[in-house]
Amino acid sequence: IHYLLPEGLDEEGDDVPEVTLEIMNAAGEVLRSLSSKTEERTAPNIWRRMFPEFFDPRTLSADPGMNRYVWDLRLADPHLVDDAVLWGGPRGPEVVPGTYQARLTVGDFSQTVSFEVQADPRLDVPQEAHEVRFALAKALWQDMEASHEVIRQARAVRDQAEAIAKVSENEIIQETAETLAGKLTDVEGKVLQTQSKAPQDILNFTPMLDNQILYLMDVVESAPGEPTQASVARYNELA
Repeated sequence: IHYLLPEGLDEEGDDVPEVTLEIMNAAGEVLRSLSSKTEERTAPNIWRRMFPEFFDPRTLSADPGMNRYVWDLRLADPHLVDDAVLWGGPRGPEVVPGTYQARLTVGDFSQTVSFEVQADPRLDVPQEAHEVRFALAKALWQDMEASHEVIRQARAVRDQAEAIAKVSENEIIQETAETLAGKLTDVEGKVLQTQSKAPQDILNFTPMLDNQILYLMDVVESAPGEPTQASVARYNELA
């Protein structure tokens, strides 16, 4: 996606207009949103930290003159907790062939153009198969986010319980708060492998629910055709 910008937008300051680029489907639903001032949220990825030059930039270029953004044809990364250590790189599902839109906004100026995402012409894959694959991959992507929202909630309540246990002089309240905190730690441990400190730790510690979801999503997206019955059955188990 090429776009031409005037002078001055790459300067710093509150009065400099923000440049945004939104990728939308044919119905106008925003699938991806980039900004020149705010970094796009990304999932924790050790490879991104080690080799940032091989990954897409997290902010949109606002250099004067011609610019280019290359969309990887995927939705945004799932919203995960920052300290998650997973085998594989969490990312959004790849979209299906069809009509999409790009909307560039600079201050009061906005322009929207339509474009086509085409299927690989070397493959004979029905559109319906692309749709079924995307639907399952998107469901897994959403489940990844939902599982980590459970982690965020469990951690927040556990912090409150531990804080109450420290300040309360009532033994019953202390014991109840400590018991609750322990149960919430168990819940977190079923969703996230908290012992893992590096991706290779999957060899030492059992991958938990989130990593099993991520692995299945990789399997579903490993081929452009319709997912196998085994993948669907496994999704139902994880769900």
